[in-house]
This record gives sequence, structure tokens and C-alpha cells, in this order.
Amino acid sequence: MPLYQILVPRDGADPLETELVRESFSWSAALMPPVWALLRGLWLEAFGWFTGLVLIVVVGLFAGMDAALWLYVLFAVWIGFSAADLRLAALRRRGYAHAGTRIAESDMLAERDWLTKRT
Repeated sequence: MPLYQILVPRDGADPLETELVRESFSWSAALMPPVWALLRGLWLEAFGWFTGLVLIVVVGLFAGMDAALWLYVLFAVWIGFSAADLRLAALRRRGYAHAGTRIAESDMLAERDWLTKRT
């Protein structure tokens, strides 16, 4: 079963603004990093991806396009594995605080479990 990190706004705002982040490999982040980042409002991370892509292209000019391809594959796999951490860091920058961790079949069950134990 997957692990979910639960984050709530620090200022004690509406509990409906609770964010759940699944701790697992993200295929969408690995296959389409800029789309994944922009859909979640991770502007800084999208800029980091574009910067990394430019660096990979520059390396490809000097080391060959085969090396650039493998560097991009490694970069994409790294993003897939660190997607949850990138999202957690972005939420913390926006003022969210860690409220708990739950193991559940789905995000809805994790949120329900957290809300019932909270009240």
C-alpha cells in the first residue's frame, strides 16, 4: 500500500485545503516533466527542468548525442523518483505544514482516515 504525506495550511485555514502527496515513483513526472510541473504549479521546478535540458544539450554538443540521450533518460528517471519530494518542498514554500503520514489504498481513504482520527 502506498504512503501518503498530509499537509495542511500553517495559518489554520480551511481543512478542505489539505494536500495529500503520494510517496512513490511518478510516471507522469518521468515521461512529461514540464507538463507535470506546470499542472501542479511548480514553476521553479519547471524552470529547473528547462535549465537541466539546456545543460544536457550543451553536453550533447561536446560529448555526442548518444551521451545526451542517456543523460536525459537519467534526468527523467531522477525526476520520477523525486517528484513527491519536489511537490512537498513546493507546498512547504507556500506555507503548508506536515500534519501526518498515512498508509492507505487511495488518497481518499488516507484523507478520510486522517480526518476521522483528527476529530
